[in-house]
Amino acid sequence: MKELVPPRAVRFYQSERPWVIALCDIIADNAELLVKGQDATFQNKVHLAMQAKGFSDSKEQAPND
Repeated sequence: MKELVPPRAVRFYQSERPWVIALCDIIADNAELLVKGQDATFQNKVHLAMQAKGFSDSKEQAPND
């Protein structure tokens, strides 16, 4: 699929490439959920899959008490 996108259409720093590729793959794997209108489930699966691949926001904050 990515061969259909001209190289100049999307540019990322080389260091961003691994998470961008992982995110695109995860979105493609779960796109069916969007078609079914299961947006929250899609979002959750993408979040969990990115964490499983080691891409998580290290700046996540704990809820305020």
